Amino acid sequence: MARENAKKRITQKMLQTPLRQWKKRLGLQDWEVKIVIVKEINHHNPDTQATCSVEPEMKRATIMMCREDDNPISTLVHELLHIHTNPFEEVLDKNGEAYLREVYLEQVIETRAKVLTAGKDKE
Repeated sequence: MARENAKKRITQKMLQTPLRQWKKRLGLQDWEVKIVIVKEINHHNPDTQATCSVEPEMKRATIMMCREDDNPISTLVHELLHIHTNPFEEVLDKNGEAYLREVYLEQVIETRAKVLTAGKDKE
């Protein structure tokens, strides 16, 4: 019997429908969002499952996700929420308050992603 929390191997194809659905739910239909699946995220935190780079003036974002994830829909929604919070992240970074962004903003985003996707991984 497989472990319930085993990491799922994800592909871009399996995330296309959830991406469309969540862009609509989050009011991001006019954004071009590309998902790139990678073996691992080259980031300062080894637990990082994904990152999102945002080009607000072009309404374009690229989400890089690890190819193995125990909750890919929640991770996707978490990264989509970064599109909404990007203006705040930019201000915090420019003021040298990276600690606030890393701790408080990430906690808010993670909580929202979990609430929004509770039970949705089975869709």
